[in-house]
Amino acid sequence: MAASPITMTINDPSIAIGDSIYLVSSSGLTLVATATVAGQVTFTFTSDPIFLVTATKAKPPKLPGAVAVVFRLKRSALGSTERNALVALASKLTPGGTITVTGFAKDDVALAKQRAQTVAAFLTTRVKVHVAIKTVTNSSASKVVVTATKV
Repeated sequence: MAASPITMTINDPSIAIGDSIYLVSSSGLTLVATATVAGQVTFTFTSDPIFLVTATKAKPPKLPGAVAVVFRLKRSALGSTERNALVALASKLTPGGTITVTGFAKDDVALAKQRAQTVAAFLTTRVKVHVAIKTVTNSSASKVVVTATKV
């Protein structure tokens, strides 16, 4: 047992913000510190440790970027090709993340909004994401663009 608290600082360029330091003991792992700056973590302990191990957070998945879904002229229903593309997109989205769904329709705000809502509803039944809906009517495109952003 240490006579008084011992403070230790580890300097290592591979330490990333959010990396955790755990004390390994007979009762299991105990979190003792989390790095708040890159390259360094400091922690204090009161008993002689068996050993310490660092655990790095997994890197967040890459965002799928923008995905466009094309609709038939003056329609807002999803065909099988569109549904398949959205299922593939949903598998790449992170639950709790945010997507922006932009509906396009020439001179028809209601149709642009309906297209965006159709795509948003389809995606949110597969993955719990936050949705922002936008509409564009000064375009001849009959599509919806889904853009993923970080939380």
